[in-house]
Amino acid sequence: MSLKPMVVKMRKDGRYIRVGIALIFLVAGVFLAKLPYTDALVQAAAPFLRMVAHNASLTGDGTADSPLAIANSGVGTAQIADGAVTAPKIASGQIVRSINGLTDDVTLLGGPNITITPAANNTLTIAANIPNPQSSPQPFINPLRVATLQWYEAIETGMEVPVGAGLNQIAFDGANIWVTRGLFGSVAKIRVSDGALLGTFNVTGGEASGVAFDGANIWVACGDFSRHLTKLRASDGVNLGVFTLPVDPFSLAFDGSHIWATTGETHSVTKVRARDGAIVGSFNAGPGPLRIAFDGANIWVTNPTASTVTKIRASDGVLLATVNVASSPNNLAFDGSNIWITHPALNMVTKLRASDGVVLGTFGAGPFPIGITFDGANIWVGNRTSNTVTKLRAIDGVALGTFVAGNGSGNLAFDGANVWVINHDAGTVSKL
Repeated sequence: MSLKPMVVKMRKDGRYIRVGIALIFLVAGVFLAKLPYTDALVQAAAPFLRMVAHNASLTGDGTADSPLAIANSGVGTAQIADGAVTAPKIASGQIVRSINGLTDDVTLLGGPNITITPAANNTLTIAANIPNPQSSPQPFINPLRVATLQWYEAIETGMEVPVGAGLNQIAFDGANIWVTRGLFGSVAKIRVSDGALLGTFNVTGGEASGVAFDGANIWVACGDFSRHLTKLRASDGVNLGVFTLPVDPFSLAFDGSHIWATTGETHSVTKVRARDGAIVGSFNAGPGPLRIAFDGANIWVTNPTASTVTKIRASDGVLLATVNVASSPNNLAFDGSNIWITHPALNMVTKLRASDGVVLGTFGAGPFPIGITFDGANIWVGNRTSNTVTKLRAIDGVALGTFVAGNGSGNLAFDGANVWVINHDAGTVSKL
């Protein structure tokens, strides 16, 4: 039996070729009865499998020519334990890896739009193409990719980091948490590994509100009549530019190439090219747009005064839908398929399907829910007046727990392992 070529991108140097060969044979051993796992094969591949995503699921057509070439052939897989192979334990198409101290459940079902690329630092980059209705399929990396990792009780830390008064919004850059400090016109940088405060960086003479990460830089919305965005280099906080908008921005989202800012005074959102800060356009976003999120293709905005959320196509700013929801929608998060919205006055959240805006349900949270984030399996909601965070199962909204944070817990971020909570009244940030 011959092994058909697999589409795996790699640099043409000796190290990456060795990595690619090891990975090809490791995956091929899953489904080819005549190419079983061997100790030597596993030992060859193990050094390169230092980081994989918890419970990541890739689906495709499972053909032999697909990038992973794992067809649902009925051939069992094996459990790999630190280089040793045990008896097959899991159905075809799933591999349980425990290599170099990592244990991960990974479902690898090949498809023509999926590539796995060996990269630096012993990691694998997983990428896919999604169809763009305006053009041919484009490369797409989900900015919420970190949410394929998950929080679980054993890693709850109880850490509370003093930052200072006036904390506003929060973002994660892959290694650090950034928190804006409102009227202080600054943003604080906190290292997620140990909670160390790495610095506070001035961004404006006005109010620092929204914050977003573009893959290399931190963007801060600066209001109180200052009407601009500030771009900071995430590695060291160096100010890379100040970009003036028509009106004050409030909340920010990144779509993979552009920063989007709610500009409520003009009932619009402004699209800014992240590379150079050029304004691409301003687009209708409904009455008084407040908070904003990106779903991989579209921008979603809450309109509290109208009790609606607005859906805007990110590629060209076309308004795709206005969805009626419960009163006073505030913050929102995307779970990979659905948009979740907080309603502070109603002590609940709404779940609506991103593809068509159908409301799938409303679910109770704690008193005055403000912040919201997704951990790959669950929705987390910060309850401002009870100093708690509610955990809801994303698939059905079932409440899984309530966790104590600090005084005035509100806006949230997820770092791939832990949930971070701004305690607005205490001037601290909690790490759950």
